[in-house]
Amino acid sequence: MAFISLKPVEKDSCESKSPLLFDVLSRINKNDFYEILDVGPATSTSIEYFNNYHCKIHICDCVTSLCEMTTETQDTASKLNCAFAKALGLYKHQKNKIGIILLWDLPNYLQPEILSALIQFLEQHTSKETIIHAYIHTARLMPASPAMYKIINTAHILKQNNSDNTTDCPGYYQDTLHKHMYPFRVMRSVLQANGIQEYLFHRKGFNT
Repeated sequence: MAFISLKPVEKDSCESKSPLLFDVLSRINKNDFYEILDVGPATSTSIEYFNNYHCKIHICDCVTSLCEMTTETQDTASKLNCAFAKALGLYKHQKNKIGIILLWDLPNYLQPEILSALIQFLEQHTSKETIIHAYIHTARLMPASPAMYKIINTAHILKQNNSDNTTDCPGYYQDTLHKHMYPFRVMRSVLQANGIQEYLFHRKGFNT
């Protein structure tokens, strides 16, 4: 297990190397067509980074709408699927085969049932080789809302917290993540110095 340090940039912002994310991106053949889904907002630096790839990027900017979903308001599978389709812009008639899904720290903020349903929904638009990337908080407290992440160069991401407040952290262990992320399992993980665990999930579920 490696520890990755964070470099402060400005108030509520930190720069990180995010080694697992960039290892995955570095392995993409830039001549192959690739589909990438990012649940966060569009940022100029992230778009500039992916200009070097032959890819289609689904930039959803749907973190807020996904966090607002609950099992009380979306109380049937049909309602959940409709809500996910609207938030993510992915529909049954589309033939998407997304290769990389960037969830950032979203899984920490979803009800476990909503997280499981989201992964099941996304699975319909993936292939057997799809990789999911996520940051999982491990401390007792975490920021009250998801952070905004953007790729700022070929080796670093910038994390910007959107709130000074904190909330209880679910502190997911690997076995729990396997349950909520099914059929995806942990492929690799790295613990950062601030207590955030960086994860890659893959259907094959092997460790390297």
